[in-house]
Amino acid sequence: MKRKVFATDVVNYLKNKRSLMSDQITIYSAVWRPDCKRAKRFFADHRIQ
Repeated sequence: MKRKVFATDVVNYLKNKRSLMSDQITIYSAVWRPDCKRAKRFFADHRIQ
């Protein structure tokens, strides 16, 4: 069973994760959600693609 993951969950996960080299995360977002905008900015600032 898949669980819904929100952008804030992903940001918190990434802040606590030490090595991301082997991890892949699929992110679904909406342009109108402030937490999605914040997550996209966080990824861009940390060069996460």
